[in-house]
Amino acid sequence: MSRLSKHLFFTIIFAALGLAGAVAAKADPLAFSNVVALQNNNTIRVDLLSNPGVTLMGPRVSFLVDITGTLPRGVTNILSITYSEEGSVPETQTFSIPAFGTIPPPFTQLFTFTSPGANYLGVAATLTVAIFGSASDLMDREEFGPENPPAKWNTQAT
Repeated sequence: MSRLSKHLFFTIIFAALGLAGAVAAKADPLAFSNVVALQNNNTIRVDLLSNPGVTLMGPRVSFLVDITGTLPRGVTNILSITYSEEGSVPETQTFSIPAFGTIPPPFTQLFTFTSPGANYLGVAATLTVAIFGSASDLMDREEFGPENPPAKWNTQAT
């Protein structure tokens, strides 16, 4: 074997070993957690997952949701939140991730819905939180409402 052939042979072997030993970088996928309703002038947090079927006092209720994970540079995902109430058209709000186009996770998103049919007896409502990837693929989703059992929204008693 010539000197050039040996050098080429060992170069190929070392390159192959180097590629075999390389570790692929894995990022945590985007997810949400800690979906809470703010009550009593935003001084009390009600965890919707821990309190299924909770009665929320409204008619205007604000919520918080924590967004975590890693988003590749230059990629934008969508946080979609839909409020559905018996007898009313569902209302959807969307927010970009990263927040404001520049703030990467982790962060907490604030959003507010007004119940069109709130009353003293309460009205069944569903809150659906979902994250969609850049190709509109569903990445994470949770529904709070009728199946869990329903959350109820009441007007403020005065």
